Parts: sequence; structure tokens; C-alpha cells
Amino acid sequence: MTVGAAMLALVAVGTTSAQAATSVTTHPTNCGTGSVYEVSNIHSDRIGMIPPSSAPGGHTLGITLTAGTSVTGTITGSVSAEEGVIFAKAKASVSVSIAVSMSASVSYSDTWKVPSSWREGYLHAGADRKVMNWDVGHYGANCKWVISRKGVAKFPYHIPAFWNTRG
Repeated sequence: MTVGAAMLALVAVGTTSAQAATSVTTHPTNCGTGSVYEVSNIHSDRIGMIPPSSAPGGHTLGITLTAGTSVTGTITGSVSAEEGVIFAKAKASVSVSIAVSMSASVSYSDTWKVPSSWREGYLHAGADRKVMNWDVGHYGANCKWVISRKGVAKFPYHIPAFWNTRG
């Protein structure tokens, strides 16, 4: 067969010579074979970095988060070799700049008057953080998703955060 005839045969079946010459390993049902890390259920919450101050209704509370106080992110259910991958996936999935660890660079203070109708109030100081579920899995037989490990990741993204709660 001449080169021209071979090209004509490839065009007739809808491929190019580059596609025909490329050896590609695919899953028999084209669903992929590699492990994939996913994050889901991303939401914000807060983490206290120091014990809260408390007082009965009608009183004013004060709290200070001093310079050097730090908070560290956590990842449950992982092995240390994959924590960097989980952090990178989390960072790409949120619209804020998360960190593995953050420290207050200066001191921050806040005050709050507990409403007189409350029995007790608490003033908290800490950081805002992103919380998410993570899993790593792969496609098994019949393209069924198989989760091999999963956990929860929590990463700080803003210091300071002040909030109050009712006691």
C-alpha cells in the first residue's frame, strides 16, 4: 500500500495519521484509571484561638488576640504524603487565600455589650476558616467510582475574626 493509499484509508475511517500512530492506554469503557482528589461541601466557619470571655447580660466584654498567636489547618483521614495534594486541591477550589498556618502579626481587640435579656454571653477571638470534605478515588469495574480514602480539611484564611454567642 502506498503512503497516499494509507492516508486515504485513515481519512475514510475518520482518523489522522498522528492519531493512528499514537498509542493511548485507556480504560476499557473510557472512564479513566488514575486516582483523583476531590473536595466538596465547602463552607466557612470560625476557630477560636484563645478562650472566650464571658459575662452576664448587661455587662461589656473585651477580648484581645495578641501578636504571635497562631492557628494551624488540619486534615483528617490522610497520610502525610498526600496532604500537599489535598491542600493544593482545596486552594484551587475556594475563592479566598487559605493557608496551612496563620499568625496574628499585631494585637487585635474587640468589645461587646451582652444584651441585658441574655443570661450570659461569650465573646470569641480567632480566625475564619474554610472547611471541606475531601476524598481520593478511582474508577473501578464498570466505571463505578471507588473511594479509597476520605476526610475533612480545615484551613484558616483570615485573622482576626470576632464573634459572640449566647450562653
